[in-house]
Amino acid sequence: GLLRLLDQSEDHLKTRRIHIFGSVEGGCTKAMIEASPQDALARGLHDHYYQSQLANGVAHGSSPAMVPWSELAEDFRISNRANADHVDTKLRAIGCQRASAGSDGRAVDAFADDEVELLARVEQTRWCAERWIGGWDHAGKRDDRRKLHPSLKPWSELDETERNKDRDAVSCLPSLLNS
Repeated sequence: GLLRLLDQSEDHLKTRRIHIFGSVEGGCTKAMIEASPQDALARGLHDHYYQSQLANGVAHGSSPAMVPWSELAEDFRISNRANADHVDTKLRAIGCQRASAGSDGRAVDAFADDEVELLARVEQTRWCAERWIGGWDHAGKRDDRRKLHPSLKPWSELDETERNKDRDAVSCLPSLLNS
C-alpha cells in the first residue's frame, strides 16, 4: 500500500538529495541497446521463432512478426526484448539460472518435457499480459491495426499448434544461452 513518511519536516526534506552521475544520453543510445547481450538474446529468440515458423510452412511476411530481425517493426523488437528480459524469471521457475563459465551447478543442454511445458505456459501468460497492457484483445481473427489476436486466451484454450509455438520458443533457450 501507500505509506507516508513519518518525518516530513522541511529540514528532513532538505537533507535528502538526489545525486546524478553519468549521462542518460550516453547510456541510452540505440547503438548501446543493440550492442547489449540482452538485445542479442532478443534477436536470437526472434531468429529462432522466424526460422522455426518458416520450417513449419509459415510464409515470410504472412504476419508482421514473420520477417527477419532487420525488417522487424520496433514494437515487435520491444516485445522480443521483453521476452529476453523475462528469461531469468522463467529459468528460476525450473531451478535454473544463467551462469558464467566455471560456475557451480550442472550445465543444462536441454529441458525435460515437463520443464518445457511449464516454461511454455509461463511464456504464454507473459505474452498475453504484455499484449493486454498494450491494449490488445482476443478475437477470432488477427487484426494488428485493431490490436486483436486469436491467441490472447488461457493456455487451456489454445490449440496444439499455438502451444507448440510457445514450447518451441522456450526449448531453444539452452542453445541460445550456451552459445
